[in-house]
Order: sequence, then structure tokens, then C-alpha cells
Amino acid sequence: MLFCFAVVFAGIACSVDALDLSGKKCPCTGGWVCDTAVGQCVPDGTPIEVHEAGVPDVRIDGPAPVDAGGAILVENLLPTWSTANGIRWDWQASGDPADFASYEIVIGPSAEAVRSRGTGSHVYDATTNPELGSFGGRDPKPAMIPVSLFTITDGLPDMSNAQVFAQVVAHDKKGGITVTEVLNKTTFHPTRELDLLDDVLPEGGTGSVMPAGAKMVTENPFPPSTKCFENTTACGTAASCALGVGVTDSTGGYITGTFDSTDFPNAFFEIAIRGGITASTYADVVLITGDACGGPCRFRFTGVSFGRTTDEWRLVQVPLRFLKQNGTGTPLTYSTLKANVHLSGFLVTGDMPDGVKIGVDQVRVRW
Repeated sequence: MLFCFAVVFAGIACSVDALDLSGKKCPCTGGWVCDTAVGQCVPDGTPIEVHEAGVPDVRIDGPAPVDAGGAILVENLLPTWSTANGIRWDWQASGDPADFASYEIVIGPSAEAVRSRGTGSHVYDATTNPELGSFGGRDPKPAMIPVSLFTITDGLPDMSNAQVFAQVVAHDKKGGITVTEVLNKTTFHPTRELDLLDDVLPEGGTGSVMPAGAKMVTENPFPPSTKCFENTTACGTAASCALGVGVTDSTGGYITGTFDSTDFPNAFFEIAIRGGITASTYADVVLITGDACGGPCRFRFTGVSFGRTTDEWRLVQVPLRFLKQNGTGTPLTYSTLKANVHLSGFLVTGDMPDGVKIGVDQVRVRW
């Protein structure tokens, strides 16, 4: 749809029409933004067409970035998903890995807040998201250049149904900086949920807890809970060990009748995690849906970064459609959920340091 505007200047005998950029291909000048659904400029503030899953398409805000002479080029920033409190951002980087220093991703309520790091903005770096400290992200030795990376900006409260702007910044070892364009994505506003863990285990029972010593405790739960599920890692003589914490079978979590195929595109798995993982490793979150897969149907997302401090919680949200069987297999579908009738368990797995208290809380599916 084309929009035309005219600005009339008071004068004795003339009027001048303002420059109309409607239909111009992106990038756009000030006061205009790029509607990536059609690749054309529209006036800033123009409602854009709503597409799949009821979430507005992303728009690029402002002119293309200026190369500031940095040795690491970052480009093609795009959001892969949005949940109530988080957005996954993907981008590409190229350059000599030997010149790389770090990445940052800045989010905020407006493009100006992001560029100036002003009121309402928030910076994620390697101290919050370890993958931002490596040129290859989660792969420290990328097989090709440009390399594809992603990070998740999560953990902030009151982001549901909010417009979030973001920009990736690359720093090189000589102090050079390059940036991506500023993008805009709207988070999802869920209205329903199915609890799997909230102060009590599913259906009030115990299920099969993992590991055997894990239990409900009152120490440092995730607000507003009064209890959380916790295990203290015991790796013997090793400094760390591969470990899963959660519940592997339960009769709770019935989803049939409260959840249908139209809910699935927006539905996400939510789990709060406290504890720590070893340096340069990441955790998996696992949703267990029953045995209609010919065995336990474990669908997981690999690459969660958490454990900034051992007593800090991180609220992780992953869309159901991005959970894959055993991490690399078939993505979870609504038909699989329907065939399994109920959700039977959940896990957090990773390389955990010895003696750390791993907490899990407020596990649910929301849509």
C-alpha cells in the first residue's frame, strides 16, 4: 500500500510538497523505515502487515550503518524467534578471527535508545552470554567465513508484547568497531499456560527425578515461587561432570483439550535455571512428551547459556517448534504433542561443575 503525504508551507503565493519516498527500495533516510516484507520504505510509525504466528514482521530502522574501520564485519542481523521475554537474534560475521575481540548486542525501546545506549537500553556481552566472547560463537573454530552466529536476549521482565530494537556491535583488538543495522521485533503476549513445575512436582507426585538426590527445596527459589527443584552436583574426583536435572516421567501435564494446532506456532517451553556450567560450554533444555516416538520422546534445544553467577536465575524460553528430537532430529510438531496426549517430563543437561547447586523452577508451556 502506498502512502502519500503533503506538507503545506504558509506563504504569500506558493506551496511545496514534501519529498515522497513511498515505494523507494531500502535502505531508507531519516523518518522512514524499511518494511522487509516488501523491501520498501514506509513512514516511521506506519503499521505493518501481520504475518505468520501473529507477530509483526521485523523492520530495519534508519540508514545503513557506516563502516567505522573495524576488522570484523557484522551483517544480516535478523530475529529468528520471539517469546514473551526473549528474542533470538542471528547474524553473520567475517574477517580474520585473530583480529577479533568481542561482540555486544544492545537492545532498547527505540532505535535512538539502542544507538545512544540511553534510557531503557540493555547491553549483552560475554559476561552475560558467553558466546559473544568467541568469533565463532558457540563454535570456537568456525568451519567457514562468513560464520553464522546467534544469541538470545532474555531474562528481562515486562517485555511481553513490546517492541524491541537491537543492534550487534563487533570490536577488534585495535579498538575498531563495526555495527549492524538496528532492527525492530515485537515480543509475543501469551494468555494461557500449562504448569509442569511450580512449587510442587507435576500432579503433586514425584515422578522419576534425575538424579536420585534431587528434591524440592525452599532455598533461593525463582520469584514468586516458594520452592524450587534442586540438585547439588557430585562429580567424585572430577572437577565437572555431564549431568541432567529434572523429572523424566510423570502423569501430569495433560495438554489435549487445552491446546490446538492454532496455538502451536506461538507456544514456547519456559524453564527458570539457577547454577553454573563450566566455561565455554552450554546447557540443553529438554521437554519429554511421552513414548509415541517408539521410546521416550525427548525434544531438546542445544546451546543455552546460563550461570552468570551460581545463585542467579535465568528464565529460558524456547518456541516448541525449535525443539528437536535428541537435539538434531525431527522438530517437535503439534501432531507429536497430540499423539503423546501429555507432557511427561523436563530436564536441564550440561557439563556441571562439582559441588554447584543446580536449581530448576517454574517449568511450563505458554501460548
